[in-house]
Amino acid sequence: MSSRAFEQPNDELEAQLSALGSRIAWAPTPDLAHAVLASHTQPAPREIWDRRRTWLAVAAILLLLSGTLLASSSIRSTVADFLGIEGLRIELGESVTTPAAHPNLGTPTSMQDFQHWLPFAPMQPDTLGGPDAVYLRVL
Repeated sequence: MSSRAFEQPNDELEAQLSALGSRIAWAPTPDLAHAVLASHTQPAPREIWDRRRTWLAVAAILLLLSGTLLASSSIRSTVADFLGIEGLRIELGESVTTPAAHPNLGTPTSMQDFQHWLPFAPMQPDTLGGPDAVYLRVL
Protein backbone atom coordinates (compact mmCIF):
# COMPACT_ATOMS: atom_id res chain seq x y z
CA MET A 1 0.00 0.00 0.00
CA SER A 2 1.18 3.38 -0.77
CA SER A 3 1.01 6.26 1.62
CA ARG A 4 -0.79 8.19 -1.08
CA ALA A 5 -4.05 6.26 -0.43
CA PHE A 6 -4.18 7.63 3.09
CA GLU A 7 -3.51 11.18 2.01
CA GLN A 8 -6.43 11.50 -0.41
CA PRO A 9 -9.96 11.68 1.01
CA ASN A 10 -12.09 8.74 0.02
CA ASP A 11 -15.40 10.37 -0.81
CA GLU A 12 -16.98 7.10 -1.86
CA LEU A 13 -16.16 5.38 1.49
CA GLU A 14 -17.44 8.37 3.40
CA ALA A 15 -20.71 8.35 1.49
CA GLN A 16 -21.16 4.61 2.08
CA LEU A 17 -20.51 4.94 5.82
CA SER A 18 -22.98 7.83 6.09
CA ALA A 19 -25.62 5.81 4.25
CA LEU A 20 -24.94 2.79 6.46
CA GLY A 21 -25.25 4.92 9.59
CA SER A 22 -28.69 6.14 8.62
CA ARG A 23 -29.90 2.54 7.96
CA ILE A 24 -28.74 1.07 11.31
CA ALA A 25 -31.47 0.82 13.96
CA TRP A 26 -29.90 2.45 16.98
CA ALA A 27 -31.35 2.03 20.50
CA PRO A 28 -33.02 5.18 21.74
CA THR A 29 -30.73 7.32 23.83
CA PRO A 30 -32.02 7.60 27.39
CA ASP A 31 -32.44 11.00 29.00
CA LEU A 32 -29.35 10.80 31.18
CA ALA A 33 -29.38 14.41 32.31
CA HIS A 34 -32.65 14.06 34.23
CA ALA A 35 -31.62 10.69 35.68
CA VAL A 36 -28.32 12.07 36.97
CA LEU A 37 -29.93 15.19 38.38
CA ALA A 38 -32.66 13.16 40.09
CA SER A 39 -30.15 10.82 41.73
CA HIS A 40 -27.89 13.60 42.97
CA THR A 41 -30.31 16.16 44.27
CA GLN A 42 -28.80 17.83 47.27
CA PRO A 43 -30.16 20.80 49.10
CA ALA A 44 -28.56 24.06 48.20
CA PRO A 45 -26.07 25.45 50.72
CA ARG A 46 -28.62 28.09 51.69
CA GLU A 47 -31.16 25.39 52.59
CA ILE A 48 -28.58 23.66 54.79
CA TRP A 49 -27.82 26.95 56.53
CA ASP A 50 -31.54 27.58 57.04
CA ARG A 51 -31.93 24.16 58.68
CA ARG A 52 -28.94 24.78 60.93
CA ARG A 53 -30.27 28.17 61.88
CA THR A 54 -33.66 26.64 62.72
CA TRP A 55 -32.07 23.97 64.92
CA LEU A 56 -29.91 26.59 66.61
CA ALA A 57 -33.00 28.66 67.37
CA VAL A 58 -34.83 25.63 68.79
CA ALA A 59 -31.80 24.72 70.93
CA ALA A 60 -31.49 28.30 72.19
CA ILE A 61 -35.18 28.41 73.15
CA LEU A 62 -34.94 25.07 74.98
CA LEU A 63 -31.80 26.25 76.78
CA LEU A 64 -33.50 29.49 77.77
CA LEU A 65 -36.60 27.67 79.05
CA SER A 66 -34.61 25.13 81.03
CA GLY A 67 -32.43 27.89 82.48
CA THR A 68 -35.54 29.80 83.53
CA LEU A 69 -36.99 26.70 85.15
CA LEU A 70 -33.79 26.06 87.06
CA ALA A 71 -33.35 29.67 88.16
CA SER A 72 -36.87 30.48 89.31
CA SER A 73 -38.28 28.35 92.12
CA SER A 74 -41.80 29.74 91.68
CA ILE A 75 -41.88 28.83 87.98
CA ARG A 76 -40.34 25.47 88.78
CA SER A 77 -43.00 24.70 91.40
CA THR A 78 -45.78 25.90 89.06
CA VAL A 79 -44.58 23.60 86.28
CA ALA A 80 -44.18 20.71 88.75
CA ASP A 81 -47.72 21.26 90.05
CA PHE A 82 -49.08 21.42 86.50
CA LEU A 83 -47.33 18.19 85.54
CA GLY A 84 -48.25 16.53 88.83
CA ILE A 85 -44.64 15.89 89.79
CA GLU A 86 -43.42 15.91 93.36
CA GLY A 87 -40.29 17.92 93.77
CA LEU A 88 -37.02 16.55 95.08
CA ARG A 89 -36.00 18.07 98.37
CA ILE A 90 -32.38 17.98 99.45
CA GLU A 91 -31.66 18.80 103.05
CA LEU A 92 -28.15 19.25 104.33
CA GLY A 93 -27.58 17.79 107.79
CA GLU A 94 -24.95 18.44 110.39
CA SER A 95 -22.80 15.40 109.67
CA VAL A 96 -22.92 11.98 108.14
CA THR A 97 -23.21 9.03 110.51
CA THR A 98 -20.20 6.76 110.71
CA PRO A 99 -20.63 3.08 109.95
CA ALA A 100 -20.70 0.65 112.85
CA ALA A 101 -17.36 -0.80 113.88
CA HIS A 102 -18.79 -4.32 114.11
CA PRO A 103 -21.88 -4.72 111.95
CA ASN A 104 -24.16 -7.62 112.81
CA LEU A 105 -23.06 -9.90 109.99
CA GLY A 106 -23.08 -13.05 112.11
CA THR A 107 -20.48 -15.28 113.72
CA PRO A 108 -17.06 -15.39 112.08
CA THR A 109 -16.37 -18.90 110.77
CA SER A 110 -14.20 -20.72 108.27
CA MET A 111 -15.23 -21.58 104.72
CA GLN A 112 -15.20 -25.30 105.55
CA ASP A 113 -17.58 -24.86 108.51
CA PHE A 114 -19.77 -22.61 106.39
CA GLN A 115 -20.13 -25.29 103.69
CA HIS A 116 -21.66 -27.71 106.24
CA TRP A 117 -24.67 -25.38 106.56
CA LEU A 118 -25.30 -25.15 102.82
CA PRO A 119 -27.20 -27.69 100.69
CA PHE A 120 -24.92 -26.77 97.75
CA ALA A 121 -21.24 -26.10 97.18
CA PRO A 122 -20.56 -22.36 97.01
CA MET A 123 -18.66 -21.28 93.91
CA GLN A 124 -15.92 -18.72 93.87
CA PRO A 125 -13.56 -17.49 91.13
CA ASP A 126 -10.16 -19.17 91.17
CA THR A 127 -8.39 -15.98 90.13
CA LEU A 128 -9.54 -14.11 93.25
CA GLY A 129 -8.68 -16.81 95.76
CA GLY A 130 -10.68 -17.46 98.91
CA PRO A 131 -12.73 -14.85 100.78
CA ASP A 132 -11.10 -12.62 103.38
CA ALA A 133 -13.76 -13.44 105.95
CA VAL A 134 -16.84 -15.66 106.23
CA TYR A 135 -19.75 -14.97 108.58
CA LEU A 136 -22.64 -17.26 109.50
CA ARG A 137 -25.94 -16.05 110.90
CA VAL A 138 -28.77 -18.56 111.27
CA LEU A 139 -32.16 -16.93 110.87
